[in-house]
Amino acid sequence: KFAGARAQVCKFCKFLVARTDRGLAKIGLCADLVALPSPLSVGAMGTWNGKRFEVEGRIQIDRVGAASAPWQEFYVGLVESGEGFWIAHAQGRWYWTQAIASAAQLPPLSTLRPGARIELPPAGGVTIVEAGRRKVISAEGEISSVALPGVPTPFADFSGPGGVFGTMDYGDGQSVVPPRYLGKQFDPATTTTFEYGLNY
Repeated sequence: KFAGARAQVCKFCKFLVARTDRGLAKIGLCADLVALPSPLSVGAMGTWNGKRFEVEGRIQIDRVGAASAPWQEFYVGLVESGEGFWIAHAQGRWYWTQAIASAAQLPPLSTLRPGARIELPPAGGVTIVEAGRRKVISAEGEISSVALPGVPTPFADFSGPGGVFGTMDYGDGQSVVPPRYLGKQFDPATTTTFEYGLNY
C-alpha cells in the first residue's frame, strides 16, 4: 500500500512475504501475536506534525539470551508522501525513529557497552544505552524491511541530547545490513502527535 513497505504478513497463512527484484518471496512464518496493550493498532489513523498518517504494520521483538517482556514497534506511513517511520513502545517510554542513510561505518559491536560515548554521524555525540541481540517473534500488516522471524540480530541503542534516540542494526550477517535508525523520545500525553483513530 505504501511505497516504503518492503514486506507484508499474510492475514491467512501468517507468512512474511517480501518484495524482491524478481517478485514476491516467502521469508518465514510468524508466530501468533502476543497480547500487548497499546493505544496504537494496525489501521489506526491520525496526524504527525500536521501530516496525515496510517499505522501500516507492527513487529513484536524480544531479547536473545536475556528474554523479558517483549516490546512492539509500529510502522507508520504518511498518506501524502508514502514516507514511513517507526514508533516503539518499550519499558513505558515512546520513541519514533526513521531509517537514515549514512556513509559512515558502524562501530564494531564488540566495542559497545552501555554508558560508552561515541561520535555517530549524523547524530553527533551519543551514549550507548543497550547492546545485545534480539529477534522478531511476530508481525502483522506491512513493514518497511524484511525482519526474519526468529533470527537473532545484533543491535545497539543510543541516546543523545534533546531526547535524541536511535538504533544501529547490524543485520543477520547474511543480507545487506539495514540502515541505522534515528529519531527522538516523546511523550504522547503531552503532545498532539496523535489525534484520532486510536484505541485510548
